[in-house]
Amino acid sequence: MNMPNRVVNIFLPEEIAAILERDDTLKLMVESLLAEELSKFILKILALDKIAEGSKLTKEDIERLDKQIKRGIRLKIEAKISTRHK
Repeated sequence: MNMPNRVVNIFLPEEIAAILERDDTLKLMVESLLAEELSKFILKILALDKIAEGSKLTKEDIERLDKQIKRGIRLKIEAKISTRHK
């Protein structure tokens, strides 16, 4: 299914914008790549939102899990560092 296109403005670093302004072929390729990648990204976000729609996970649950994960990572790193220095 081919959807109609619509122009959306984005901000790019000046150097990149200057390169694209000088090379129409490169500009066309970049526009195509950005459109495709942005479409994929948006579809992933929409799918994740749909999956999470019925979730009973609270902000407090997420904060607790975040602390547990970070603590576990820290402990693994500390264990690796301590075994290297022995």
